[in-house]
Amino acid sequence: MVGEAQAGLLLLVVLCAPVLGGLAAFWVSWLAIAGTIVAWIGSGLLFLQALMGNETALSLGDWLHVNPLVVGLDFRLDLLAATLLLAMHSLVLAAQLLAVDYMREGVDRSLRLSSLLLLGCSLFCCADNYILLFAGWALLGLGVHFVAGADYAESGGVARIWIVLRSGDLVLFAGLVALCATGQVGWGENERAAQWIGLCLLLAAVVRSAQLPFQYWLVRILDPWALLQGYCTAIAGLYLLLRTREIWGTDPILVYVAAVCGLITALAGAVASIVARDVRSVLAYAISSQLGTVLVIIVCTDGRGAALHLAVFGVGMGLCLIGVAYLAQAEGEVWDVRTLGRWRRILPVPFWAVVLGALTISGVPPLAGAWSYAVLLKGLFKLGLVAWIGGCLLVFVSALCVLRLLFLLVAVEEGEKPQAFRVPGGATRVALFGLGGMALAFCALGYPPGTGWFASVEGTLRWELLAGPGIAGLTGVLVAWLAYGDPSVGVEPKKSSLRILCDEGFYMESLARIVVGRPFLRFTGWLRDADIILFDLLFIEFSALGLRGAGWVLGRLQSGQVRFYAAAVLFSVLVALCYLTVN
Repeated sequence: MVGEAQAGLLLLVVLCAPVLGGLAAFWVSWLAIAGTIVAWIGSGLLFLQALMGNETALSLGDWLHVNPLVVGLDFRLDLLAATLLLAMHSLVLAAQLLAVDYMREGVDRSLRLSSLLLLGCSLFCCADNYILLFAGWALLGLGVHFVAGADYAESGGVARIWIVLRSGDLVLFAGLVALCATGQVGWGENERAAQWIGLCLLLAAVVRSAQLPFQYWLVRILDPWALLQGYCTAIAGLYLLLRTREIWGTDPILVYVAAVCGLITALAGAVASIVARDVRSVLAYAISSQLGTVLVIIVCTDGRGAALHLAVFGVGMGLCLIGVAYLAQAEGEVWDVRTLGRWRRILPVPFWAVVLGALTISGVPPLAGAWSYAVLLKGLFKLGLVAWIGGCLLVFVSALCVLRLLFLLVAVEEGEKPQAFRVPGGATRVALFGLGGMALAFCALGYPPGTGWFASVEGTLRWELLAGPGIAGLTGVLVAWLAYGDPSVGVEPKKSSLRILCDEGFYMESLARIVVGRPFLRFTGWLRDADIILFDLLFIEFSALGLRGAGWVLGRLQSGQVRFYAAAVLFSVLVALCYLTVN
């Protein structure tokens, strides 16, 4: 579509626009959004360029010489990187527009921090060597930490986010240094490496992609605009695994460990999302569940289609997060999922945005999620029918997370417009229409199914492979309707199930809601409590106990008491040895 020189110049603009926008925001805050818009337009053009089969490369010369290694300022953008780059830029731009309307205080600082995170996204996705990749990785971690603490609330939670992310950074740094020491600097040089190097890369990716038990840093971000940017940071871990498959993918032990970790995260996140009442927690755990699902499929297959699916899911989740933020703040900040839908007629735009986002995420045909799931699960079909059916079941579980939110929005009784009603500004509307247009554009590019534009890149699909995820999504719609279509589900019942059945008569729909819906809610509540005990009690408390024990030992070492006891024990051992020698 454009020449090689023009594409390289466009890539340079994408890299420089966040820097210039962030610096200019110190004087005029809206210039940060202008820089993001420029980067978003550039990433869209580069995505179309990659979709046509043309990679973009840019070299700014060598900047580090350590014999025999030569590290240059080299950047390269293929379809994998261009897809994730466009998704990241779109979500960061939508988050900035949302912040303009809802963050009356501190919005200038928030926009500058978003520019820092956007620079990390650009550098991470476009880097052609491990040194630049780690620089972008670190900027992403710093950006999401500052963005999550932009309102200076919940300082303890922000500190934990810092500890978790920096721990993953140190592990990745050790692995990348070892790779560079073996002469592997760029993507094209990936070869077999030591098992511990693959373990470092895998562990860093698991921490960054919010897998259990490290999901805390993502699911505790409660601001929708910060959670959107947290998703951009989390998918960096999965991108790292896609780029370094030749290093860790040859070790079956690492593959099995990663698959188990992703499966547990997918199920635990879905359970926690289903039982949560705060709509922000519902969507945060849904993101965690989806990241676990994608991790399982990446480690079990060649990962083809993962980038496209992460982009489609990100757009759908952006619609859900911005839509519920629009609804929740119409009358203050009411985040209860059971009462959020009472403004759906007064505010139809955010409500229908949530509907479109939820159906896209759930894989309901004919939306983009149906074919993106099909491309993602195609590799499982090569492993066998059982593996493919298991993947479709994961699609069904993930669909329940957001479909529960959708039916609770629809089932709640409509309210009348209050006196202190607040209508959000135009920036949020622009974000909703932009993401909605992208969701429909992704949908259009995937059709006709199996032979459309994306299918020409990701490979032609058979109809039965397309039908499986679609059926799983529609089954999720049916189960969610049976479980949550009744407004009384989720509220503490005043009568027993048998009494309600006798009063209302024997109808299959009511029977399904009583026999299936409420026991399902209680069972998921027990699983949620188990997840809280596993992470908060065992992981956090035992870690704190270990740190306190280490501090006690260090204090005794400084005071000399431990040295005295050690000397006494050593002297006793010597006396015993002398006694045994004499005898």
